[in-house]
Amino acid sequence: MANIILRPLAIGSLDAWALGAGASKMLAVDTGDPVAHDDDTTYISNNETNNSQSFTLTPVPAGMATVDAVSLGSRAKTSIAAGNSMDDRLILGASNVAVNAYALAGVAYVTMGPTASARPGGGTWTPADILTLEMGIRASAGAPCTFVCTSLWVSLDFTFAGGGFSFLINSLIPLLLGSNILLSDMPRIAREVERRGEVRIAQSEYLQAWQELRAPKRVFFLPGRG
Repeated sequence: MANIILRPLAIGSLDAWALGAGASKMLAVDTGDPVAHDDDTTYISNNETNNSQSFTLTPVPAGMATVDAVSLGSRAKTSIAAGNSMDDRLILGASNVAVNAYALAGVAYVTMGPTASARPGGGTWTPADILTLEMGIRASAGAPCTFVCTSLWVSLDFTFAGGGFSFLINSLIPLLLGSNILLSDMPRIAREVERRGEVRIAQSEYLQAWQELRAPKRVFFLPGRG
């Protein structure tokens, strides 16, 4: 199983919050990967209840076989000490569901989740769902105040069709193209990735990959490397 952080890519189907600070609404709530929060440096804001803002998500690498968990996280606050609430939403087609609910009792930022969510509309998550999924935040109730969101992200757990080594290769291909990395370098790279815990590679997959790399079916010669 692999994990990736999905971040805001573009404005989604709901667009009622304003840019508070930052180059764009997407960048204003982008946590990066790994997740990090910059609080008042960038954020979106809203002064009305029942207003929602949503975003489409950055794409995942090709080759997902199953979606194991979809978890939504955010970081937000309001300008008054009590009497207000917000919630995080996942939107899939016509289904719009709350995942995290803020009942804020102060003016400091609060981090919610990431909290695993059932598929909006019911059923089992599929790779196709992730292509159209949106994440959002809604000012749900409260006295007149300013609602502020500085972080919004989805943590996606999934499995590639072929296991951990396939995930490793899919992740490295963009970096390998145009580089001078040799096939013989791959076992060392695989061991280092496994050591850091970024992807799980089964022993059987590692041994199979090592055999294939020692006797590849096709050989490519790189200029200047023999």
